[in-house]
Amino acid sequence: MRRVLAGDTAPTMPAGAATAVAPAVAEPRARLDAALHDLAEVLAVYPYRAGMPACAHCVADDDVRMLGSTPATIPDAVLARFVGKCLTTWGTVDDLKRLLPEILTRAFDGRSVVPEPLIGARLRRGGWLDWPAAETPAVHRTLQAAWLTVLAAPPGTGVPVVNRLGLIMSAEHDIDAYLDIWEDRLEAPGDPTARLHAVLQLADLLGPFAEDRWRRLNRAFPLARRGVVGQLDRWLRQPAVVQRVAHATEVLRGTPQGASMARGRDGLGRLRNAG
Repeated sequence: MRRVLAGDTAPTMPAGAATAVAPAVAEPRARLDAALHDLAEVLAVYPYRAGMPACAHCVADDDVRMLGSTPATIPDAVLARFVGKCLTTWGTVDDLKRLLPEILTRAFDGRSVVPEPLIGARLRRGGWLDWPAAETPAVHRTLQAAWLTVLAAPPGTGVPVVNRLGLIMSAEHDIDAYLDIWEDRLEAPGDPTARLHAVLQLADLLGPFAEDRWRRLNRAFPLARRGVVGQLDRWLRQPAVVQRVAHATEVLRGTPQGASMARGRDGLGRLRNAG
């Protein structure tokens, strides 16, 4: 993990920042679409198995049959039930691999009722970091592209940053690469909109700590490994991150984003004081 540069300033508010969402997100979304396409190609070798293991008491035969449809046509409720039960009472890793591109596509499009951290936990249970050949890199590229789409947009225009980070932290054993992406967006030379959105997402993550919804990071990410939570905690406590949040709060005072930045600053203070 690179260290945030203490001399970097928080973004000034660009004109029209509240409405300039589409141009900032266009390239990250295209990258995500390409990553999902590549993931689907890599995992297309896994066929539907009518005889996949399934608990006779908690998985209906009709649900197993419906998984045999083209993944894009599987009913949301059936796919959600599969995610909730896979690798425990329904299906094996190969069955998860076949459906993973569709599971992630629906999650990233906002069409899934499955909590993103649960998807990450299923990936971890499935041992995705040890999958063969091109599979693990394809998942990595997809997760990193999905993370960038969140950072490239302001809060309130897509999935909450805590949800996407929950997916990543539940799946990964090391999040340095994702924190590096966040740092790149916070620095983003010549791109004040990117810097603004990145620091607003930081405030959105920290705001609930100011409201006592959470007192420690492990409460926000209950499915993540302790070491991964520790990585995020150490990153947030860097003096340069603290300075960045404080500076952005002052710069954005009196703007529509000012209140959320102030909550983020207060939340970071409470998190640091919690020890």
